[in-house]
Amino acid sequence: MNKWILLMLSTLFLAVACSNKDETAIDETITIIDTSVEEDVSAPVMLEVALNTVNVRKSPSMNSSVVAKLPAGSKVEWQHQISEVTAPVKLRGIRYNDPWLYVKISDDQMGWVYAATINVTTNNKAGQALMQQIVARRITSFFGSELSTAISNYNQAYVEASDSERFANVYTYGQGLRDQLVAVLDKKASAAGKALADMRWLDGLLVGYSHTVLNGKRYYLYADYQQMTKKAQQTQGDEDNKFIAFIAKVFANGKETPKVSGVDKSVLSEIDELTTTIPLFKDALTTLRTRLSAQ
Repeated sequence: MNKWILLMLSTLFLAVACSNKDETAIDETITIIDTSVEEDVSAPVMLEVALNTVNVRKSPSMNSSVVAKLPAGSKVEWQHQISEVTAPVKLRGIRYNDPWLYVKISDDQMGWVYAATINVTTNNKAGQALMQQIVARRITSFFGSELSTAISNYNQAYVEASDSERFANVYTYGQGLRDQLVAVLDKKASAAGKALADMRWLDGLLVGYSHTVLNGKRYYLYADYQQMTKKAQQTQGDEDNKFIAFIAKVFANGKETPKVSGVDKSVLSEIDELTTTIPLFKDALTTLRTRLSAQ
């Protein structure tokens, strides 16, 4: 196996509602306010309550008094303040360690909401920066430090991949990493019970991957070959272009799924041929062939 992959492998969450019965403080900590989001402070950022009822508190603490209760779909404006220290909270069976956000409820009412209970709906630079801060903190508490490091390594390697060989390496690495992350997500879904939380933030977890819910029971990260096609077109060499063009035909709409139906022998034969013509992707093609043959 390529030394680069070995090196990378070696280093190798959900906005939900916060009704009174769903939220459980685990250990309170002193919260320090951080206003260092380096974006235009005049740019408004709107947040939307995800599910059920969310408590707005007087100060950033689960022990603080509730100043308002917001139903699903309510919109509030972020006031460009985010707590530096996160609060460990259990929501619907899933443990979070998110910060608090200072929001404007009305012209004369402000308060703090727990970040895991809302969605950032404004897609300007300030909104993107806020979401990046929330996700960066959530990844470590959700997946652990080792996988958090692996996610960072993969994303950097994907962006920096400049030729077919590097793209092949990062693709193989990403597939293995995705499987590890899905295993963690399976445990989270099991703990959550019947109602799965809104996990749209997972779409930005791994570059080239998006998330979906399978049969209403399981979170899955799928390789989005439409995204990867654009990346392959930017690199030197054509082996990655040929590989992505082929695999995008195998999966409907260019989106990878755990199972593929209707695969005939001609597809398997084409894989065998491609292992010779695009050897950089031999390992990925062999894995795909094994997977398809087993279905």
